[in-house]
Amino acid sequence: MTLSDYQNKILEKLLDKYERSKQNYDSTEKLRAIMIKPTDIYKDYDSDYSDIDEQSEFETDISELVNEEYITIRRKEKIISRIVLNVDSLDKIYTLMKREPRKLAIQNEINLYKEWIGKNELISCYCTHQIELLKNSKTAKYKIKVAENLLRLLEFVLSNRQMILERELSIAVFGDTKIFEKEYRNKLLYVLKTYGNYNDLISEIEEEKGNEKEEREEIEHSILEELNIYSNPKYVYFKGCAEITFEDGNSYKLSSDIPIALPMDKLNTIKSFMISDSAIMTVENLASYNRIYEKDYFVIYLAGYHNIAKQSLIKLIASQNDVKEWYHFGDIDPDGFLILENLKKKTGINFKPVYMSINELKKYEKYTKKLEDNDTTKAQGLINKGLYVDIMEYMLKNNVKLEQEIVSWMNGVG
Repeated sequence: MTLSDYQNKILEKLLDKYERSKQNYDSTEKLRAIMIKPTDIYKDYDSDYSDIDEQSEFETDISELVNEEYITIRRKEKIISRIVLNVDSLDKIYTLMKREPRKLAIQNEINLYKEWIGKNELISCYCTHQIELLKNSKTAKYKIKVAENLLRLLEFVLSNRQMILERELSIAVFGDTKIFEKEYRNKLLYVLKTYGNYNDLISEIEEEKGNEKEEREEIEHSILEELNIYSNPKYVYFKGCAEITFEDGNSYKLSSDIPIALPMDKLNTIKSFMISDSAIMTVENLASYNRIYEKDYFVIYLAGYHNIAKQSLIKLIASQNDVKEWYHFGDIDPDGFLILENLKKKTGINFKPVYMSINELKKYEKYTKKLEDNDTTKAQGLINKGLYVDIMEYMLKNNVKLEQEIVSWMNGVG
């Protein structure tokens, strides 16, 4: 049978309604008629202004479906009032419509997720939850083809141990440089944030960042970086006197007048990092790092969130240079001090703030900015914890904060 446009719409709508009903999932559910109104398909059917020829054609199409036993009809005063699905003909209707029964589709989805359970803890959590949704008459987060691709992507990124760029990842999994960014980046991040152990990372960034867009982007980049995935190559910058020895035996001597940068994936290959300078300083922003030439200071720019690789590097340096003083130079605002606290917490090193005092706020008063609401909240939070009380109270009292680039530029640090 070749279906007319009206016939196709009638059967599609009835199947959609059937698949949304509980009896599609539960054979013990009391049977209720699956029906639609003629006006759901042909809105002017019972109108006084209905085209008689069109109305007749519509009723003829309905009669053909009745003759094929796909539907039954109910009338009210000779007018069709309801079109009712004949559930005994469901198999034939699905075949005619070239459509997979929802019940079978659900089972296929469940089977897919079952195949992936046990591959990885995060993947297992994700798949188990999707199975629960499907068994409770709800839809899975993603359609089966998307879910299948997403699971392949998850397996790749969770087992990857080398730095990989997002476009390279896209080629490796999908054979195309753009598919990951266009179709799967957000989906991957959703699964990682929902089922992975990233709550601490997210909380720290939410605490440090005030701008919602910046916060979201930082969280996304940081989660991906934990899995060695980068949009562009990332580097850690050094300047000062030191000697670095790598696992392959190669050694490199650094001097204060020749800064260097190492790619992130090389950090875990460092075997020895011996520093000749008497103090070590980490810097929050790249512009300030480029300005600094502090005598007898070894300066490090860590570039963004302090992920596991960066933390491990700092701990390695500390373990091999245990007599050094450690300093941190960042923005003179609540976020800058929260970053400092996070650095101390993650590395176990007692960093001291440098060029981050009330003196700088007074000296460069004309360059200060007013606090935002979230700054006030964070400053009060630090005061409540007994941290940096004097400078936080000064910021609140005078409604000021200062970006570190002003200090490194105007002060001529170094």
